[in-house]
Amino acid sequence: MTRVSTALCVFFCVLFSLSGCARDGRQGLKTDFSADFTAQYGEMELSGRLTYTGEKSLKLELSSPETLEGLTVGYRGGELSLGKNGLLCTADEAYLPAGSFPSMLKTALGSVVSAAENGQLTFDGQEAQTDTPFGSCELTVDSEGIPVTLSLSGRNFSVELSNRSAL
Repeated sequence: MTRVSTALCVFFCVLFSLSGCARDGRQGLKTDFSADFTAQYGEMELSGRLTYTGEKSLKLELSSPETLEGLTVGYRGGELSLGKNGLLCTADEAYLPAGSFPSMLKTALGSVVSAAENGQLTFDGQEAQTDTPFGSCELTVDSEGIPVTLSLSGRNFSVELSNRSAL
């Protein structure tokens, strides 16, 4: 009986030691997060709050520029929603042009998530790169794996995330 309990103790000590090591470094890409954002899209600077839950949904709440303040854009299950001042309209997401900021952001994040799930996203430290329909996407993450920056090469498109939290 003593050998069995000693073996179990050693097994669990090794198991807990190894699982502790995995927590010390970067934990992989978090695909469910919320963050404030500032973005460069063409000649326009945007800011607001975004919530992303993998490839399932994206919600943007814009705070600038002033003309877009209060506008919400959401994607969920192939449906697009646009809202402002208590009004909400929905449509098939194909109605928003592919080159619009929300569409490009959703596509870039979706490409990153797909590449991570398929083992095609390789990290160099806390930086990663993958291809999207809009070109190469460069991504940096924090120590918890939450995206910090996202940019598309060859396009004037970049997003910086702050006040990040995993969902």
